[in-house]
Amino acid sequence: MRYQRHQKGSSLVEVIVLMVLVLAVFSIASDLFWILIGFSTNNNLCARASRAASQGAPDRLKRGEPYRRVMSVISESQNSTGPLEMSRDVSISEQLKEPLPDPVFGGPVNGEVNVTTTMRIHPPFLLSRFFGPQGLALRASKTYPFSYMSRPQ
Repeated sequence: MRYQRHQKGSSLVEVIVLMVLVLAVFSIASDLFWILIGFSTNNNLCARASRAASQGAPDRLKRGEPYRRVMSVISESQNSTGPLEMSRDVSISEQLKEPLPDPVFGGPVNGEVNVTTTMRIHPPFLLSRFFGPQGLALRASKTYPFSYMSRPQ
């Protein structure tokens, strides 16, 4: 006695298995795309923020001024939709190459400013299971030189 194969049923199962695999690959590719976009966005935003922090008076001359410039750059590019979340926890450090000039005479102030930003990425599909509710945190750090001329008082 010979068994007959049901070609229609096995074809349907093959199509369903293939569709599940294609959907899984597409979901993972989409998640990786968002991670790549988040990495690029965070690096570009960090570079813009460090450039903004380097323009103007350093923190030792005007307390809080570089931080205000950095936060204005971050708030301009803040998006509230999508899986990208920019953290407002920003680290700024300055290093002067020379001591501050005498305030009576003024003079040049040269150094470097380092800005570190953090972006959290919440992948929308399959990879969200691996990163959990806190998402994937990407950190970028950029250093930018600055030169400022302090005015005599």
